[in-house]
This record gives sequence, C-alpha cells and structure tokens, in this order.
Amino acid sequence: MLSIIRIRSDESSRINEKIKLQQTYEAIGLNEDIIRKSENLNQIFLAQKDVIQTITRLSEQSLNLKTFSFDFETEEPVVTKGYPFLPFILTAESTVENINRIITQIYQSFSLIEIVSIDLTPTSSFSSDTKMVLKGNFYVNENYYQ
Repeated sequence: MLSIIRIRSDESSRINEKIKLQQTYEAIGLNEDIIRKSENLNQIFLAQKDVIQTITRLSEQSLNLKTFSFDFETEEPVVTKGYPFLPFILTAESTVENINRIITQIYQSFSLIEIVSIDLTPTSSFSSDTKMVLKGNFYVNENYYQ
C-alpha cells in the first residue's frame, strides 16, 4: 500500500528555505554543528557579572589554601586582535593537590580563560607546599558592563 504524505505549503516553503540555507553553508564550508557552536559563542565570552561569579567560585576553592590572591592587571578590558580580555594574576600557596584543583577548575569552567603562564615553586625542601603564580586572560563580552 502506498501512502502519500501531504505537506502544507507554509511548511514546505520553510523546509525549502532551510535546505537552501544549508546548501549555502556547505558551499562555504560550514555545517550545522559549527553554526550551532558559533551561536553559543557569546556565552563563553564573559560579562562583568560572570567574571565576578567565576572569581567567587575560585575563591571558594581557596578555603583549603594557605594563601590566595586574585588581581586584575587592568580595570578596563584590553583589546588585542579584536578580542577584549582582562589580564589577571592568581597567586596561591598550598599542597600540590589543592593547587591542581584550582588549575583544573579554571580549565573546566565554561568560559574562555587563557592561561598565559604557570610558575610553580616549592616553598621549602621540608614541606609539600607549593607556591603558584598563574597569569591569564578572561576573555569578555563586547558588552562587558551590561
């Protein structure tokens, strides 16, 4: 038995538009997955409130640390190569395990944070404590203050 599927004209035109759009994207090398990811790209560029929340989460992790300090190098976002960011320095002293937790939290955050350098120095030969100086950049939204 042959069944016929009827598509309403408005639905048909919507499907045709989507097919044309997909063909255009494919012609220039884009696929739906890339487009979906680019639409979500603004979510990883932080607004001011998101930067504050991220720093708060990091400082909550600092409870197990002997020392913890977080400082921005500038008050205003810096723009290099078209991308605004806030350079920062994070210093901490604790066991290697606790330092590793902080670094892991930065890597696992759902935001674009570039780690520029990490310097680890043992505090003494008698202790398992390590001092960390981490320099990085919080990439921020163009509408950072909104």
